[in-house]
Amino acid sequence: MRDYFASLGDSAHPKSSDPRARAITVFQELLLVSFREFSVITEEIILSERRRFRGEIIHSIESFAKRGAVRNLRTLGRFQKEQAGLVYDALYKAMCIVPPPPTAAPAPTLFTTGEGHEEKPETRVGLRTFRQFLSEIATWGRDEKIVMNGFQVGDYFLLALNLFSFLRTLPATY
Repeated sequence: MRDYFASLGDSAHPKSSDPRARAITVFQELLLVSFREFSVITEEIILSERRRFRGEIIHSIESFAKRGAVRNLRTLGRFQKEQAGLVYDALYKAMCIVPPPPTAAPAPTLFTTGEGHEEKPETRVGLRTFRQFLSEIATWGRDEKIVMNGFQVGDYFLLALNLFSFLRTLPATY
Protein backbone atom coordinates (compact mmCIF):
# COMPACT_ATOMS: atom_id res chain seq x y z
CA MET A 1 0.00 0.00 0.00
CA ARG A 2 2.86 2.34 0.88
CA ASP A 3 4.58 1.64 -2.42
CA TYR A 4 1.36 2.33 -4.32
CA PHE A 5 0.86 5.73 -2.73
CA ALA A 6 4.55 6.55 -3.22
CA SER A 7 4.12 5.86 -6.95
CA LEU A 8 1.10 8.16 -7.49
CA GLY A 9 3.30 10.73 -9.22
CA ASP A 10 4.84 8.17 -11.58
CA SER A 11 3.69 7.65 -15.15
CA ALA A 12 0.83 5.20 -15.53
CA HIS A 13 2.17 4.10 -18.94
CA PRO A 14 5.98 4.55 -18.86
CA LYS A 15 6.63 2.22 -21.83
CA SER A 16 4.12 3.87 -24.16
CA SER A 17 5.46 5.46 -27.34
CA ASP A 18 2.80 8.20 -27.15
CA PRO A 19 4.14 11.15 -25.08
CA ARG A 20 0.58 12.09 -24.00
CA ALA A 21 0.00 8.60 -22.56
CA ARG A 22 3.37 8.74 -20.75
CA ALA A 23 2.35 12.07 -19.22
CA ILE A 24 -0.67 10.49 -17.49
CA THR A 25 0.18 9.78 -13.85
CA VAL A 26 -1.06 6.97 -11.64
CA PHE A 27 -2.90 9.59 -9.59
CA GLN A 28 -4.78 10.83 -12.66
CA GLU A 29 -5.87 7.28 -13.48
CA LEU A 30 -6.95 6.75 -9.88
CA LEU A 31 -9.00 9.94 -10.05
CA LEU A 32 -10.63 8.84 -13.32
CA VAL A 33 -11.55 5.41 -11.88
CA SER A 34 -12.92 6.97 -8.69
CA PHE A 35 -15.17 9.34 -10.66
CA ARG A 36 -16.38 6.49 -12.84
CA GLU A 37 -16.97 3.92 -10.07
CA PHE A 38 -18.20 6.16 -7.26
CA SER A 39 -20.28 8.74 -9.13
CA VAL A 40 -23.45 7.41 -7.47
CA ILE A 41 -22.19 8.35 -3.99
CA THR A 42 -23.85 11.56 -2.85
CA GLU A 43 -23.44 13.72 0.22
CA GLU A 44 -26.80 12.43 1.48
CA ILE A 45 -25.55 8.82 1.31
CA ILE A 46 -22.38 9.76 3.18
CA LEU A 47 -24.35 11.53 5.94
CA SER A 48 -26.77 8.61 6.18
CA GLU A 49 -23.93 6.11 6.60
CA ARG A 50 -22.24 8.31 9.21
CA ARG A 51 -25.47 8.39 11.22
CA ARG A 52 -25.91 4.64 10.83
CA PHE A 53 -22.46 3.73 12.14
CA ARG A 54 -22.02 6.57 14.66
CA GLY A 55 -22.81 4.43 17.72
CA GLU A 56 -20.43 1.66 16.71
CA ILE A 57 -17.63 4.13 16.02
CA ILE A 58 -18.09 5.90 19.35
CA HIS A 59 -18.15 2.55 21.15
CA SER A 60 -14.94 1.49 19.38
CA ILE A 61 -13.18 4.74 20.30
CA GLU A 62 -14.28 4.46 23.95
CA SER A 63 -13.20 0.82 24.07
CA PHE A 64 -9.80 1.70 22.60
CA ALA A 65 -9.35 4.53 25.13
CA LYS A 66 -10.32 2.20 27.99
CA ARG A 67 -7.93 -0.55 26.89
CA GLY A 68 -5.14 2.01 26.57
CA ALA A 69 -5.85 3.51 30.00
CA VAL A 70 -5.96 0.09 31.68
CA ARG A 71 -2.85 -1.07 29.79
CA ASN A 72 -0.90 2.02 30.89
CA LEU A 73 -1.60 1.52 34.59
CA ARG A 74 1.58 0.85 36.54
CA THR A 75 -0.10 -1.92 38.51
CA LEU A 76 -3.55 -3.42 38.70
CA GLY A 77 -3.18 -4.34 42.37
CA ARG A 78 -5.40 -7.33 43.05
CA PHE A 79 -7.68 -6.58 40.11
CA GLN A 80 -7.75 -8.53 36.88
CA LYS A 81 -7.83 -6.62 33.59
CA GLU A 82 -11.58 -7.16 33.20
CA GLN A 83 -12.23 -5.88 36.72
CA ALA A 84 -10.03 -2.84 36.12
CA GLY A 85 -12.04 -2.21 32.95
CA LEU A 86 -15.29 -2.29 34.95
CA VAL A 87 -13.86 0.17 37.47
CA TYR A 88 -12.79 2.39 34.56
CA ASP A 89 -16.34 2.25 33.15
CA ALA A 90 -17.83 3.21 36.53
CA LEU A 91 -15.40 6.11 36.91
CA TYR A 92 -16.05 7.36 33.37
CA LYS A 93 -19.83 7.14 33.91
CA ALA A 94 -19.52 9.05 37.20
CA MET A 95 -17.44 11.73 35.48
CA CYS A 96 -20.12 12.07 32.79
CA ILE A 97 -22.97 12.33 35.31
CA VAL A 98 -21.16 14.64 37.76
CA PRO A 99 -18.24 16.28 35.93
CA PRO A 100 -15.17 16.98 38.07
CA PRO A 101 -14.63 20.62 39.02
CA PRO A 102 -12.42 22.51 36.58
CA THR A 103 -8.88 22.95 37.79
CA ALA A 104 -6.18 25.29 36.68
CA ALA A 105 -3.60 23.59 34.48
CA PRO A 106 -0.21 23.13 36.15
CA ALA A 107 2.86 24.79 34.75
CA PRO A 108 4.00 23.30 31.41
CA THR A 109 7.21 22.01 32.99
CA LEU A 110 5.15 19.50 34.97
CA PHE A 111 3.92 17.93 31.74
CA THR A 112 7.32 17.11 30.27
CA THR A 113 9.88 14.62 31.42
CA GLY A 114 13.62 14.87 30.98
CA GLU A 115 13.38 13.45 27.45
CA GLY A 116 10.80 16.04 26.40
CA HIS A 117 7.93 13.51 26.11
CA GLU A 118 4.49 14.86 26.92
CA GLU A 119 2.64 13.16 29.77
CA LYS A 120 -1.10 13.26 30.30
CA PRO A 121 -1.96 15.17 33.47
CA GLU A 122 -3.50 13.21 36.32
CA THR A 123 -7.29 13.12 36.44
CA ARG A 124 -8.70 14.48 39.70
CA VAL A 125 -12.31 14.18 40.79
CA GLY A 126 -14.28 16.11 43.39
CA LEU A 127 -16.25 14.72 46.30
CA ARG A 128 -19.56 14.68 44.38
CA THR A 129 -17.98 12.80 41.47
CA PHE A 130 -16.33 10.36 43.88
CA ARG A 131 -19.66 9.72 45.64
CA GLN A 132 -21.26 9.02 42.26
CA PHE A 133 -18.39 6.65 41.44
CA LEU A 134 -18.83 4.81 44.74
CA SER A 135 -22.55 4.47 44.12
CA GLU A 136 -21.74 2.79 40.80
CA ILE A 137 -19.48 0.14 42.32
CA ALA A 138 -20.84 -0.40 45.85
CA THR A 139 -24.38 -0.61 47.18
CA TRP A 140 -23.37 1.05 50.43
CA GLY A 141 -22.18 4.09 48.50
CA ARG A 142 -25.61 4.90 47.10
CA ASP A 143 -27.33 8.09 48.20
CA GLU A 144 -30.55 6.50 49.35
CA LYS A 145 -32.95 7.62 52.04
CA ILE A 146 -34.52 5.00 54.26
CA VAL A 147 -37.53 5.54 56.47
CA MET A 148 -37.46 3.51 59.68
CA ASN A 149 -40.28 3.75 62.22
CA GLY A 150 -41.60 6.88 60.55
CA PHE A 151 -38.23 8.73 60.69
CA GLN A 152 -36.02 9.47 57.71
CA VAL A 153 -32.56 8.05 58.28
CA GLY A 154 -29.56 10.05 57.00
CA ASP A 155 -26.72 8.94 54.74
CA TYR A 156 -24.21 8.34 57.55
CA PHE A 157 -26.59 6.07 59.43
CA LEU A 158 -27.19 4.11 56.24
CA LEU A 159 -23.44 3.79 55.76
CA ALA A 160 -23.00 2.59 59.34
CA LEU A 161 -25.91 0.18 59.02
CA ASN A 162 -24.48 -1.31 55.84
CA LEU A 163 -21.00 -1.50 57.34
CA PHE A 164 -22.41 -3.25 60.40
CA SER A 165 -24.33 -5.73 58.21
CA PHE A 166 -21.17 -6.41 56.24
CA LEU A 167 -19.06 -6.94 59.35
CA ARG A 168 -21.61 -9.46 60.69
CA THR A 169 -21.05 -11.61 57.59
CA LEU A 170 -17.30 -11.90 58.21
CA PRO A 171 -16.06 -15.02 60.00
CA ALA A 172 -14.97 -14.56 63.60
CA THR A 173 -11.19 -14.66 64.04
CA TYR A 174 -10.78 -15.05 67.78
